[in-house]
Amino acid sequence: MVKFWTTSRQELFGARVPASVTIAAGTAKFLRRLEEARQLSRRALDLDPLNAESWDSLSEIEFFIGRLDEAAADGKKALELRPDVWPGHLLLSKIYLVQGRPEDALREIELVRHDSQRAFLYAMAYYATGRQKESDAALSELIAKEHPRVPYSGPPVETAN
Repeated sequence: MVKFWTTSRQELFGARVPASVTIAAGTAKFLRRLEEARQLSRRALDLDPLNAESWDSLSEIEFFIGRLDEAAADGKKALELRPDVWPGHLLLSKIYLVQGRPEDALREIELVRHDSQRAFLYAMAYYATGRQKESDAALSELIAKEHPRVPYSGPPVETAN
């Protein structure tokens, strides 16, 4: 595997600045170089173990890799350090849903800041717990609130020249 950052560049930008290493991890994650992103996130945490954003970044990467137990533990650590870390409660809710823990997800969803994000998470969590009517209501709320804000982009229209 080709390394995203060369050793010299990693040392230059990240050796003493955890935020730079976290940014590099985010870039590697975006490029789907998830194991490299995970290693960079761990390095950032070695430099600053109290950085909530680095813990949350690691949690998201582990979620993408499928290391759900580690992702949940790291997400909780991020929220302990800073309860308003982003994506924080949103990410932990998703992790719990994928783990098949919808009741735990419901507790986290209550703490998600944005209505539209809560609505789509509630729809999934209620469905997973067999609460179909509540799931449908959450989905209807999401559609009612968000659909008018998002303009419809239909198929392209050909015009005669």
